[in-house]
Amino acid sequence: MIKSINSLLTRGDKILIISLLILSFSGILLARVRGEEEGDYVLIEARGKIVKRVRLNEHLRYVFKVEGPLGFTTIEIYRGKVRVLDSPCPYKICEKMGWIKTPRQMIVCLPNEVIITVESGDIEKLRGDRYFTDLDAVSR
Repeated sequence: MIKSINSLLTRGDKILIISLLILSFSGILLARVRGEEEGDYVLIEARGKIVKRVRLNEHLRYVFKVEGPLGFTTIEIYRGKVRVLDSPCPYKICEKMGWIKTPRQMIVCLPNEVIITVESGDIEKLRGDRYFTDLDAVSR
């Protein structure tokens, strides 16, 4: 079987397959290395509005409650990570998400309309209930 496959593949085919495999694995490794950066702050939204902006501080522990339509969701921030301790939602998926700490990670509790997002960058760019980047609607 292997001999018949080798006879069908030319040298160019083998080089192409090997280079695609190397490219794929290097992409996976790069994604893992880039994914290890830690966030600077947490945005907590309830009912579509940002209710808290909290810096991720390595040494302080914050535990607070955010109100949603079903009741209060308890959130813990500790050692640069954030998680949901308790929520009134039926399936508790947001609690099972565990700790998050890298930028763009989210914990979403759809039934209670609470969204927790880890972000990086300058917290001073946050205005109102939206945050702004340096890009506008049209960029060239």
